[in-house]
Amino acid sequence: MTTFFRRMAVVFLFISLLTLCCSCQTTPSSEVPTTDTPTTGVLVPNAASDFDYDTFEKDGERVIRLIRYKGERTDVVIPDTIDGLPVRILKGVTAQNENGHPRVVQGVFEDTSIESVYIPSSVSSLGRDSFAHCTKLEQVEFAKGCGITSLNTSTFESCTALTRIDLSPLTKLKGTYYYSFRDCTSLKEIIFPEGMTTIDEGSFLNCSALQSLYLPDSLEEIVKNAFEGCIGIESISVGKNLRLYEPAISNVIFNSPALKNIIFRDGVESLDGYAMFSITSPVSVEVPASVNVVSGNTFFNYNTMTITFAGDCPKMESEKWLGDVIVRYNPDKMGWSNCDWSAKKGTLTLEPIK
Repeated sequence: MTTFFRRMAVVFLFISLLTLCCSCQTTPSSEVPTTDTPTTGVLVPNAASDFDYDTFEKDGERVIRLIRYKGERTDVVIPDTIDGLPVRILKGVTAQNENGHPRVVQGVFEDTSIESVYIPSSVSSLGRDSFAHCTKLEQVEFAKGCGITSLNTSTFESCTALTRIDLSPLTKLKGTYYYSFRDCTSLKEIIFPEGMTTIDEGSFLNCSALQSLYLPDSLEEIVKNAFEGCIGIESISVGKNLRLYEPAISNVIFNSPALKNIIFRDGVESLDGYAMFSITSPVSVEVPASVNVVSGNTFFNYNTMTITFAGDCPKMESEKWLGDVIVRYNPDKMGWSNCDWSAKKGTLTLEPIK
């Protein structure tokens, strides 16, 4: 019996050791985050060696300026610091012009094969042509609170694979600059941040895939040619502060041959000047109750326009209307029963909403 118990004790000890080893086994390799396959939501910044860069004194702070991307990664995560200094500026390669002043001759990522880029909150300035002609770039993500105040000349020009861009994290953005998104021919959707005031000349020139625009309430100005060649725009929602009397408005937005619907959001008080001048497609227009003044030549167009007024009959600044217009109104609102609007050229039909 003694021998038997000794043997049993040995077996028991073996089993115990085996069980202990199994319980201490390391986590399977498939669950261990690696730099090659990062965990979902974890961004691995590119190494400093992937960039040519220099240091610069800006507002009393030593910062990093990126000059040129030379890495092989196609999914780029711009580091927020290099050598312990914040990455603030995407500068680009410069050369002296005829006056001896430096000018950008090549953007940081221009003509590279990157497919996506993450821009951290440390960045406050995008140089000229930063991502120009990145024809494989499909995704651009800005960190929340990114300090960028303006999209520079041709920042994303000819990024022909880009279908959507969300600028809403750029809470300090005041506007786009010349040709920021020119010839982004696959761009279907753009989200503007509230607080933005200007869309500059040619910003979205020839973005023929754009389907709709939601212009923030803060937007005040659209400069000439900003949306010229955007032949696919079907609907536009207009904020309360856009200066509608600028001729550029009609020339670059409201004459899209695909345009079907224009919504003026609550807060707009007047429709005047060139607000919808020279529209060439049949368009439905929604006017909020806040509008109390309209100009007769505002609705001059080359096709039939149906305008629905939500509120009281606005004051007409000029005597007659221009163009073929159907005005739909709520008969319970004031002023419509004795409205004396008439058409100077074309036709004007007043139609109560049943």
